[in-house]
Amino acid sequence: MPSGEVYVKVPREISISELDHLINSRAALTEDELLLVLKKHGIEWQPQSDENRDLLEGQIATISPVGGGIDPASVAVLISLQPLINALIPVVTPFAKSAASVAEKIALDLWEHLKEKMWSEKHIALREQRR
Repeated sequence: MPSGEVYVKVPREISISELDHLINSRAALTEDELLLVLKKHGIEWQPQSDENRDLLEGQIATISPVGGGIDPASVAVLISLQPLINALIPVVTPFAKSAASVAEKIALDLWEHLKEKMWSEKHIALREQRR
């Protein structure tokens, strides 16, 4: 599977456009949540810097339907975290030899956080599945 991509099953009653809005909205990841994950990876981030605002204001993921889920009540979607990884690379470059690899690890950690948040706040379960 290409890097930065996850396949998830989504309840059929959640539209792809609604899921896209929830994941890519400004409220999806707060500054504090982002700071916490970056700190975990040893990255010092200055959110006040203009070039770093893209990380909070930019797109997190692209979402593509790929067919039926494992059960009839779900739909399988491909979520590419490449937009988030691209925004993270300039942030982690001063701190890591392999910025792309570290950016991908951080993006996947942020994805896990976002999945938990979707469940706790919206009661939307995004369960990863193999393709």
